Amino acid sequence: MELKGIGEYSADIVSPHPGFALDVWSAKIFSVLMLGEESKSPRTMIPKLKKMADDRWGHWRGYVFIYVLHDLRNLGKFNLDLTRV
Repeated sequence: MELKGIGEYSADIVSPHPGFALDVWSAKIFSVLMLGEESKSPRTMIPKLKKMADDRWGHWRGYVFIYVLHDLRNLGKFNLDLTRV
């Protein structure tokens, strides 16, 4: 993040150790998955969701993020309607 134009989100994506790169859309999905409810203000939930991911999955959080976003169809089998978020 010491490079001009690289913020936390970009750093989470390009780091050799993937982070939990939440944007508004993925925050909506992870609010449903991790909190059981759709957030009315997903942008304000990003720090809380990142902290929860770090506490729960530690250095594996980036891999969890990638897995979840690539397997939304199968996660729907758990009665989670992720198509609406």
